[in-house]
Amino acid sequence: FKILSPLGALMASQYVLTAAPASQPRNTLYGNAIGGITSLIITMIPTSVLPKIIRVALATSAAVALQAKLGVIHPPGIGFAITLASGKHTWIDVPILLGGSVLAIFSGTFILNINEKRQYPIYWAFGNLPSALEAKIYRQRSSIQSTRTRNFHDDSDSDSDSLPSFCENGPPTIPQDSAAIDKDQKTQNGDSTDRTADSQTSLGTEQV
Repeated sequence: FKILSPLGALMASQYVLTAAPASQPRNTLYGNAIGGITSLIITMIPTSVLPKIIRVALATSAAVALQAKLGVIHPPGIGFAITLASGKHTWIDVPILLGGSVLAIFSGTFILNINEKRQYPIYWAFGNLPSALEAKIYRQRSSIQSTRTRNFHDDSDSDSDSLPSFCENGPPTIPQDSAAIDKDQKTQNGDSTDRTADSQTSLGTEQV
């Protein structure tokens, strides 16, 4: 029953992290197979040569390294490697877990796709996944960027439409009464005449 723990972790990732690459069928089957096979190979080393605690650590690190190298990271598969390395298990446990994983994948495909807002799996690619996944990520990023750019331009247009007319044509001109303008001009002319008379008077005084 210890090998059932990776299946519980798999179903949790399927129903909670539906779009995560680690939850997809490719990572599930390959990750569990790598974890189980790597662990069983390491358990062939006698405990007199390799202590149990070192064996578990080595199986875990080897499974993580292989999954990362092949691009099939699957955390329940790492747990499967720890389970096989820490107890007495045989090669029959690997196909049992893979069969349970297949059942979990098909049941998740049926249940999760009932909801129109969810999709599982995101892809079925078992071969050339990196290019397919890269293209999908590129399309998603391009769509998000175009949406943000369109929203930015829409906000800019709405802000420019809300500006008053005088902001586009300069400050407004304040109309003045023509009588007031004439009065100001006469006052200015009278002041200049008085200043001229005062200057002539002072000049005549100096000459005398």
